[in-house]
Amino acid sequence: MIEQLKKELERLAGQGRQRQFHIVNSRAPGVIELGGKRFVDFSNWDALNLHTHPKVRRTLQEEIERFGVATASNRLASGTFQPHISAENRIAKFVGTESALLFSSRTQALLSLVTALCSERDLICFDELCQAPVSDAAYLTNTPAQPFTVADLSSLEEPLAKAREGTRKFIFVEAFSPVSGRKVDLTALSELSRHHDAKVILDSSCSLGLSGARGAGVLEAAKVEDLPFVQLADLSTGLGGFGAFLASDRITISYLVQKSRNLRLESPLPPALASAIEVGLDHAELQTAQRACIQRHAERVRNALRTMKATVYDSSDCPFVCLQLSSLRTSFELQEFLLTRGMYAENVPRGTLFDQGAVLRLIFNSEHSERQIEDLVVALSESVPKTFSA
Repeated sequence: MIEQLKKELERLAGQGRQRQFHIVNSRAPGVIELGGKRFVDFSNWDALNLHTHPKVRRTLQEEIERFGVATASNRLASGTFQPHISAENRIAKFVGTESALLFSSRTQALLSLVTALCSERDLICFDELCQAPVSDAAYLTNTPAQPFTVADLSSLEEPLAKAREGTRKFIFVEAFSPVSGRKVDLTALSELSRHHDAKVILDSSCSLGLSGARGAGVLEAAKVEDLPFVQLADLSTGLGGFGAFLASDRITISYLVQKSRNLRLESPLPPALASAIEVGLDHAELQTAQRACIQRHAERVRNALRTMKATVYDSSDCPFVCLQLSSLRTSFELQEFLLTRGMYAENVPRGTLFDQGAVLRLIFNSEHSERQIEDLVVALSESVPKTFSA
C-alpha cells in the first residue's frame, strides 16, 4: 500500500498538483511572514481583524484564567458553561433566529444536522461547488444527494419535482461561494423552495461579518418571505473566530440537541473561546466603514481582471475575488509569481468530479492600503493576460 501512495504522490508532483504547508512565522492585519519574508496577505479570512482586536484578546485571556483551556466533558454531561449559552443567544440575535448551537467546526455542525434529520427516504440537493462535505454526510446516512449549480437554479426543478410524495427535500447552498464568488439568488431560491415544499439550509460562512450593514450576511438586505430552515456558518471566516454554529427556530435546535451524536461524544469549544466569539460579534456589528473599504478593494480588482479578459464570476457585492483558472498547476504558477512581487494568495481546487480547474482566491483586508491594491492590480496585469493567452 505504501508503494501505491508513493506513486500517487509522484503523479501529483508531476502534474504540478502536490500541495504543501506554508509555515507562517507571524501574521498582522494585511501582512504575513513566510520563511522569514513579509508579504501582503490576500489569504486571511479575518478581513476585519477581529481575532487581533484588543478587547477580543483581553476577553480570551481573562476567561482562560477563569475557565481554563478546555471543557473536559461533552455538552450533555458537564461541558456546557454559561459562556456557551450566552454566545449562542448572541449568535441567534445576530442572524435573526430564535436559537443557535455552537460546534467545534463546520464539518461537525453539518454532520450533526444531516445525521439528525436525514435518511434514505429524503433528498438533499447541494451546490456542486460547495466546500462543506454535504455529499459525504449524505453518504453516511444513505440519503440520496443531487448536485446543482447556483448559476442556474432551474437545475433544481427536475430533482425536486421527481421526488416521491412524502419525501423531505433539503436544499444546501452557500450565500457566497468561496470557489466561484457567486451569490445565491435568495428571492428565486425562496420561491422555488416554497413551490416544492423544500427546506433551505444556507451556509453563511463567507458573508457573515463581511456583508450587510451590520455584517449579518446576505439575509440582512434580502427581501424574502421565508427565512432559511437552518443557517450554518464557520466562525473562522468573516468573523475571524473559531468553531461553527447552526441557527434555526427553537424546536429544531432542541431536536438537534437530542439527536446529535457530536454533542454526546465530543468536547465543545472552550468557554473562553465562546466568550471571545460573543465580543467579536459585538465589534463586527460596528465595522460598517471597514466593510465598505473591503468592498471597494474587491470591486477595484474585479473590474481590473475583467478588463484583462480573465474569467471572474463573482457577484458585484462579493467581498473577495475568485480568479478562475484552467488547472491547479496554472494556479500554483500564478501564486508563485505573486510571491515574487511580495504578495501571497491562496489557490483552491474547484473540486467538481470532472473539473480539474482551480481558483486563485484574493481576500481583502480592511487594513490593505490603496497602494497595496494598485500594486496587486499591476502584478496581475503582468501575469494574467499571459495565462489566458497561453
